[in-house]
Amino acid sequence: MDRMISGLKLDSEEIYKRLCDITMVNSVISTYRDPKVGDVQVDPLVGTVSFGSVYHCWAFSLKRVAKAFADCDNDKERTRLTMQRFLPVSESILDMVVNHLPSPKEAQGYWAELLYTGDADDRDARSIQSCVR
Repeated sequence: MDRMISGLKLDSEEIYKRLCDITMVNSVISTYRDPKVGDVQVDPLVGTVSFGSVYHCWAFSLKRVAKAFADCDNDKERTRLTMQRFLPVSESILDMVVNHLPSPKEAQGYWAELLYTGDADDRDARSIQSCVR
């Protein structure tokens, strides 16, 4: 977002058009969809997309901005500090991970099948799939 606003100096309509490119991301995701993983398409309305600036350490999902964003001053430094304080990157990313990714134990069975090159029925494979040493 900060690149679109500060660097490219895009107006709100151009920013909106670029954000709509999320549909292109979803078409790529659906091309490589694996039923074992489930639906991993991104949608800002569901909370699987964050907008922000990693450089300035702020980000928000639509849900968080609806709760936290009030009226920001046009002063860049004040806006940056306000965004960092009320919409920190860490919380936005954590919200997405907690609400939309499977637990490591749940995902382990899927990843073990894809990454383990030995016999799928041997002791090591079963141990990896069940997260047991």
